[in-house]
Amino acid sequence: MRLITTLLLIGVAITVNAQVLYPGYHLNEYYELLRIKNPELADPITYHPSIIHTYAADSALKWDLWNGRFDLSNKGDDYIEVLDPFMRLGYISNVPDHYNDGAVWEGKGFNSSVNFGFTGRKGMLSFTFAPVVFHAQNNDFYIPSVPSTKSEFSYPFERRIDWVLRYGDQSVNRFNLGQSEIRLLYKKFTLGLSTQNMIWGPAQVSPVIMSNNAAGVPHLDIGTAKPIDTKFGKFEFKVFWGLMDESDYFDTDDSNDQRYLTGAVFGFQPKFVEGLSLGINRVLYRDMFDGDFKPIDLFAAVWGQISNPDLPNDDYDQMLSLSVAWKFKEYGFETFLEFARNDYPGVIIDFFEQPDRTRGVTMGFVKSFDLNNGNIFRVVFEHTKLNKIKLSTVASGHAAYYVHSQVENGYTNRGQLMGSYIGPGSNANHFKFQLYTPNGRIAFNIDRVRFNDDYLADNFAPAFNQPNDGSFLTGIDYLRFINDFSVEASISRTNRRNWYYEADRDVNNLSFTLKVGYTPGRTN
Repeated sequence: MRLITTLLLIGVAITVNAQVLYPGYHLNEYYELLRIKNPELADPITYHPSIIHTYAADSALKWDLWNGRFDLSNKGDDYIEVLDPFMRLGYISNVPDHYNDGAVWEGKGFNSSVNFGFTGRKGMLSFTFAPVVFHAQNNDFYIPSVPSTKSEFSYPFERRIDWVLRYGDQSVNRFNLGQSEIRLLYKKFTLGLSTQNMIWGPAQVSPVIMSNNAAGVPHLDIGTAKPIDTKFGKFEFKVFWGLMDESDYFDTDDSNDQRYLTGAVFGFQPKFVEGLSLGINRVLYRDMFDGDFKPIDLFAAVWGQISNPDLPNDDYDQMLSLSVAWKFKEYGFETFLEFARNDYPGVIIDFFEQPDRTRGVTMGFVKSFDLNNGNIFRVVFEHTKLNKIKLSTVASGHAAYYVHSQVENGYTNRGQLMGSYIGPGSNANHFKFQLYTPNGRIAFNIDRVRFNDDYLADNFAPAFNQPNDGSFLTGIDYLRFINDFSVEASISRTNRRNWYYEADRDVNNLSFTLKVGYTPGRTN
């Protein structure tokens, strides 16, 4: 705690700037509101990085309820500035249940974290150092014993996934590079080496393929720095290559500790349909050091199909999604859809021939209401479905999301899911109601999750003599600006019913969080 407080005070003592979207920070959602209210603001299409200096505004924003507390001004070619520090303190009474926090993991008991760093640019070279330090008390809680070769602390209902439920039996103290990178920018193209989190698609809570639920993967990427305008519309693309790490709580086999991850994302905004954004998102991962890696594997993300002997289909777990978002900025309304296929055969046309096979979907809408006093009321609804088509039958050939027969540790990085936080075979609904004022924000949210129906269907159909494992969360959050600081307090209650498919094993979970950031008002 002393280290965290010292780092925060050092950051406050220096002139600061904010162009990094830390996972779990209130500026993430405010940035979405700025994009709706300012049509002139450069708009990501389907690739949403955490480091957003290339999307800086060339002039003052026409609408900014928080008076420049999120600095989006263009800094030019040569600058270096300290990032806004951000500290988080929390307590969880029974079961870890936080999500979309990047590298941070919060266990039962007391938790704390701090984000800090600096960013700058010199000519074509930009750089950001934005690590995170966190502590988790990590008290003991119930994890069922399931026969397996896995660690006792790992998720017991899928053998081939490194999804950690508890990081050992001691307190956890970690340093992670977080949202850090070195990047070359030439006109509108970029080449970077990065550990930042990236979100693919328009989902607000639960993206299917790429989210900020886990630590960002160390990766090399090449593509557009921001959308490029043409006579047909705007487009963006990015191809990347990275390494996913196994946690210390999966197995004792050192040979599978790293997986090769590659992906490509393409976004398009046609000029003939105002507000429409289309995206194609593809990711593939496989064992890295199994002796079968070839140079052609470097092109797997852009290869039309994975079917020839030099690039075997079954070596990879593959996911592909199509995303659609339609914004009506004059009405403050956006509707969106991400439709995904899991472990598809490798021939793109199959995506259209069998759209229901291994499908996953996230859909929803966002609506902002302008109130007479100048405040904004914002409503978010999102539904995610990753389970089989029918719970009453075992859907043939429907592989579980984030799990693959040939990749031992699944679609995770350091023990956390890289896609939707709800995990394989699950479905969820999310509601958010937010009131934005010049002095802050008050929010109320409701989450409903039913966990891994695929496991239930595969192991207990047709009798279904086991109950569903589900949770219902309600929470309230209050953010207030006090001089140059932001202070955010939240409390949530989760009722987990039939925990781990055990009838009448119910648990009530309370979570308290205090977030403090240094976010002075500025003029863009």
